[in-house]
Amino acid sequence: MIRLGVQLLLERHKFMTRLFNVLVIILLLSSYSYSQTIIRQSISSYGTTSTGDAHYYAQTIGQSYNTQSSKNTKVMQGFLQPVSLKIEKVTQSNVEELELKIFPNPSQYSVTLKSSDAIKDAIILVSDVHGHIIYNQRIQSLEVHNINCSSWSTGIYLLKVQDDNNKQLVSKLIISK
Repeated sequence: MIRLGVQLLLERHKFMTRLFNVLVIILLLSSYSYSQTIIRQSISSYGTTSTGDAHYYAQTIGQSYNTQSSKNTKVMQGFLQPVSLKIEKVTQSNVEELELKIFPNPSQYSVTLKSSDAIKDAIILVSDVHGHIIYNQRIQSLEVHNINCSSWSTGIYLLKVQDDNNKQLVSKLIISK
């Protein structure tokens, strides 16, 4: 009877050991399996499109897309992305430009603004490339005006002049020292 109990314990121990070994093997194999892993990558870059003979071809780097070949045209497998950029020309209506000369441009120490006709209630704004206004002046009647820019850093600035009738002039001003 004792012998039978020991034998049952040994059989049970062998069974548990085999079961444990099978479970370890399954766990190890599942850690190397990528069947449930989805890695999605998209690299935006250069591409091209072509139209001809009632066919439209678009090739870019991005999401994978299978292409086919036809009679006289061979198109290889590539990548296709949806259009994500649209360029539209924006125009301003009812904005008239001022007749104004800006010299010298590029400049080092001072810039002169000269108008053939007097500009009433002129507002002069100069901003750097970051949008910070570094010069702001209101002038009752602008014919000739000098701007001292000796303390400004070398770089590109935007000069905007606007009158009381919303006529304006926006110009690029270059300071080089």
